[in-house]
Amino acid sequence: MYNQNTKIRTLLFILLIVTAYCIRPALAQDANELKRQQVLKKHARSYFESVYVPLHFKEPGSYRFSRIGLLPVNNEKALKDSLTAYERKLTAIDTASSESPYRETIESIKREKQKPAPTDSTASALNQNWMKTLMMMRDKSLSEYLRVIKRKDELYLQLNSLTQTEKTKTVSYTVFLRCYGRNDFGDAVYGVYYFSISPKRDIGKVERLNN
Repeated sequence: MYNQNTKIRTLLFILLIVTAYCIRPALAQDANELKRQQVLKKHARSYFESVYVPLHFKEPGSYRFSRIGLLPVNNEKALKDSLTAYERKLTAIDTASSESPYRETIESIKREKQKPAPTDSTASALNQNWMKTLMMMRDKSLSEYLRVIKRKDELYLQLNSLTQTEKTKTVSYTVFLRCYGRNDFGDAVYGVYYFSISPKRDIGKVERLNN
């Protein structure tokens, strides 16, 4: 009986050591992440108050900070969001769409070619310059369309090649900053602003959530 109890205590002790060994790296990682988020919050708030507020608030002096939070964005979500953005852009500039800039330019070229050639030398020169402009616009639209397709395919390949560890890696944060400021009527209004910030402190475009 004594030997059995000794074995049980030994096993429990070993289990405790193994558990502690596994937990320590996770706790250290959480502590490092918390520290990094605090640094990023400070930088994000400083940027908002020193750059955005003076440029975009009606009365910068009326600004009052409320609170700030960070939402981690992992690799998988970042790539999916980029893919969605490029898919929307591709739909807008699709060369097969009658409403795309490319198709509109093609139709303009067709209409210009169907018009009688001007006999006046000045008008003829203007017409030629306009045709050159239209063709440049056509080529630019087509080039942009092909660029977006290429980038979309690259993002799709990146997404599908991610390992599980790479999928969950944090690549950026969405900052949510809440504050007060006066509007055109002098009333104090509550606003929520959001923007991205990278681990290297690169700041994205600031948007207002409750316009």
